[in-house]
Amino acid sequence: MRVLVTGARGFVGTALVNRLTQRQHQVAAIDRDELDVCDASSVDAFVKAQPPDAVVHLAGQSSVARSFADPVGTYRSNVLGTVCVLAAVQRHAPTARVVVASSAEVYGRVGPGELPVHELHPTRPANPYGGSKLAMETAALQYRDALGLDVIVARSFNAVGPGQSIDFAIPSFAAQLAAISRGDAEPVLRVGNLDVTRDLIDVRDAACALDTLATEGVPSGVYNICAETGVSIQAALDELVRLSGLQVVVVPDPTRMRPVDIPVMVGSAGRLRAATGFEPRVPLEQSLADLLASV
Repeated sequence: MRVLVTGARGFVGTALVNRLTQRQHQVAAIDRDELDVCDASSVDAFVKAQPPDAVVHLAGQSSVARSFADPVGTYRSNVLGTVCVLAAVQRHAPTARVVVASSAEVYGRVGPGELPVHELHPTRPANPYGGSKLAMETAALQYRDALGLDVIVARSFNAVGPGQSIDFAIPSFAAQLAAISRGDAEPVLRVGNLDVTRDLIDVRDAACALDTLATEGVPSGVYNICAETGVSIQAALDELVRLSGLQVVVVPDPTRMRPVDIPVMVGSAGRLRAATGFEPRVPLEQSLADLLASV
């Protein structure tokens, strides 16, 4: 199959392109250094020249912290960019399967009795990033319901592993530990809020799920991509420190704190498992070890 991947050089995009290539799919890649997905005419020309059989739309602004600093840019990138891609596919490849990458952030604050979160759970995003992703989902599902485009919404939980930007907490810890290990920094680790729990899934497992949703003809709709296990950020930090073999002092850094933080987020992947047989394969310890080795 010819698979169009936007955001192809990003964290998840790189893992997905590697997997698709290994499975002998032909990949047409869009990356922000080459093409702005918010430029409707450029996206249209690209899709017209290389009509895909499937699309995985990953491009966009992916940082919750950055969304507070630049909410307008976040909505522009995540909503307008998605509409530009959908419009081009509808015009030039109307039978293509389109997987749009959303986020568990659309669920917002979830009470302990509401876990694990399933796809029918109410959406009440608590930050501009989550709001932009919910608006993106609305646009994508309108293309499905009004125009018949074959759309899947993939709500990814927290991917982790080699290649992730240090804008995010866990790779930031790894990068600081690597600098300390090299002697480039004092043995002080600066952190944000460690008292939150997240559903951490290896980036290669997330790529596997996206590949399957795009290429295996599963029913359209909304799917969670998650490991179904809650891990505190404190526990992830402790494991990275253990793997590093270093003695460090952990110091809270107010600049790393978010205005609003969701205390606990754990998902249910039952719908994905029923449709595809998907099971995460990479243990968190391996994800963290590979991350630390890559920085």
